[in-house]
Amino acid sequence: MWRSVRERDPHAARDLLREHLSSERAGSRKRLLNALLDTLTLDDHTLEPLLDTLTTDRSDDVRTLARTALHRLSSSAQNARHAARFAALVSLDKPGLLGRLTGQTPSTLTPPTAPDEHATRDGLPDPTSKDCLSATALLEHLLEHTHPDALLAALNIPPATLVNIARQHEHLPALAENTVSTEHTTLAAALLHDLPTHPFLLQIGPPETLSSALKQALRDRDPERLVALLGPHPGPWPPEPSAALLTALRDTIGPAHYAAAWGYRWAQLAELAATHAHPHTPHPDPLPADATDYAHRTLTELLGTLELRKQMWNDFGKGRG
Repeated sequence: MWRSVRERDPHAARDLLREHLSSERAGSRKRLLNALLDTLTLDDHTLEPLLDTLTTDRSDDVRTLARTALHRLSSSAQNARHAARFAALVSLDKPGLLGRLTGQTPSTLTPPTAPDEHATRDGLPDPTSKDCLSATALLEHLLEHTHPDALLAALNIPPATLVNIARQHEHLPALAENTVSTEHTTLAAALLHDLPTHPFLLQIGPPETLSSALKQALRDRDPERLVALLGPHPGPWPPEPSAALLTALRDTIGPAHYAAAWGYRWAQLAELAATHAHPHTPHPDPLPADATDYAHRTLTELLGTLELRKQMWNDFGKGRG
């Protein structure tokens, strides 16, 4: 119900959360926060006071979801506190000769020793407690749970320097996870130099980088890589990779008598193509005369589905195809 209100009137949906969320059962609070996260926008910054109170909720799941929402709202007080922790933790050193040649600035970590009154609500142990994090563990947490804009502003650094800090302390996965969850395009572009095959970074990085990776995977006839690249991509896919994939499916299915003989990933790609390829994709050349019945049946079903989606597109509009 709340999702439908959210679609019709986001302002009214926010008012409903403010008025009723705190009185709901933990399971309902969790479901509503998940629905909020699925559709979170910058306009939801007005919910920050509500979300902030939920960081001390009785339910661990609710606390985690509230912190996640505050993380994705770049100007939240939680992000500001994490940014201050990051600035106190990381010191950029003067680069030596190698650093000047490579353009990389070394960094030093200084763990906190003073009490932190907001640590628990922000999902961290107090620095003075027996459960305190090491400097490198704290850095990993901040790189994953602080909005990239706040991290960059904390030290007034470009994305490449932030990537260098993560690389130096072996926390690139944490920064990549953060980049994907916040859909931060400039940081994704910087990370792709170190993680060039990361499928989710490719989705939000420069379009030409994803296009190049797709073309290479298609040339290599690499179904595993194609699933990783195309799986997260919402449909309809652009016409060019759609056509190239149909050709690859046609070229590889001919001798197969059943799905396992074709390969699980190729069969998965055929299912993806049926629902995600561009409906107006031209049909590939016919199968060779010696192609199996399974190959003919599978390709005919796929092309028939695309024709149906094309007709729906023409009759009802782009969103229906």
